[in-house]
Amino acid sequence: MDDRQLPNRVIICIDMKSFFASVSSVIRGLLNPLKTRLAVVGDIKRSGSVVLAATPLLKKEGINTGSRLFEIPKRKDIHVVNPSMERYIKASNYISSLVLQYVAPEDFHAYSIDELFIDATASLHLFARTPEDLAHRIINEIYSKTRLTA
Repeated sequence: MDDRQLPNRVIICIDMKSFFASVSSVIRGLLNPLKTRLAVVGDIKRSGSVVLAATPLLKKEGINTGSRLFEIPKRKDIHVVNPSMERYIKASNYISSLVLQYVAPEDFHAYSIDELFIDATASLHLFARTPEDLAHRIINEIYSKTRLTA
């Protein structure tokens, strides 16, 4: 089959950066998750507990998903928190509601709590000149309303 016969669609993937650690940072008033050292740990009271998520700065220091709580240096600039699935779901739902302003529900496809795809073929012309412009518009709106980076 000649690929020119295939439909030409505008598909945009929106993937949240360090979603769990970023949401945990923002709800604690740490407004720039990408410049915060924070680890989400299964249980902060158990030294062997596993790191479930970490901000990029903490990852640069070698603390990644799967690290153990006892491996995290005890410093004032490092925040160690329990997970809050309820908050993560609320944040994900809010982000979805923002994105749904740009596409019809049938063109919205959640892949996971922090990643989604939209088919902007039918609505692109309403909001932007190019797919890249629309993607940037959505990313900027998510950031301005949540302080979360996509």
